Amino acid sequence: METQSLVAPIRRPRFRRASEPPAFRLTDDDVVIVRHLARHRFLRSTHIAALVGRSLDRTNDRLSKLFHAGYIDRPRAQLDYYPTAGSSPIAYALADRGARLLIQRDGIEFANVEWSRKNRNAGRPFIEHQLEIVEFLVALQLATAARPDVQFIHPNDIIAGFPEHTRSARNPLSLHVSLAHHGAMHEIGLVPDLVFGLQFPDGSRRCFMVEIDRGTMPVVRSDFLQTSFERKMRA
Repeated sequence: METQSLVAPIRRPRFRRASEPPAFRLTDDDVVIVRHLARHRFLRSTHIAALVGRSLDRTNDRLSKLFHAGYIDRPRAQLDYYPTAGSSPIAYALADRGARLLIQRDGIEFANVEWSRKNRNAGRPFIEHQLEIVEFLVALQLATAARPDVQFIHPNDIIAGFPEHTRSARNPLSLHVSLAHHGAMHEIGLVPDLVFGLQFPDGSRRCFMVEIDRGTMPVVRSDFLQTSFERKMRA
């Protein structure tokens, strides 16, 4: 009588790198994934699949290999909500090894290459807010890519056109404006959640600022010097 032995598939930890990572060879397509993470900060697996034009299953396979090889991270703050939303796609971020790869491949200059430490320190509210911004941004990029009459301008490309002293600022997209309130002038500083541009066939372009409101900021305050949604919209 013939007997067959069944070998159970290896189940690797989801948010901890395997002590024995799977065999892995970095491809040019993998480098594209790492570049997207460097550009967007956080991306879900579904965002990455859409951006690279692959099936979700194939994308998840490469993401798993990149994670266990140390090129990308799965921020552990997801553990706060992942068990109660088990079907939610995993969020990824650039890891230190991925940053070093882009420095070697593309000559990218990072102000701080300790990406893994920043990922560990990122809290759940911050990650969720960033993912909502990315949700809008990725949808916008895919929509414009499907149209021949409009070209999407990424925030980094807008910054590249700024004067040098503005580009070198800590946040080149921060705004400083004077607002009048109850007869007094106030200097207000703020940073939009997202800035992007659209370019049209005649060479003209329009730039936009986006605020992704999650209902965590008071709409109005009695003290105008305190942060509120009203003050941000006025600025």
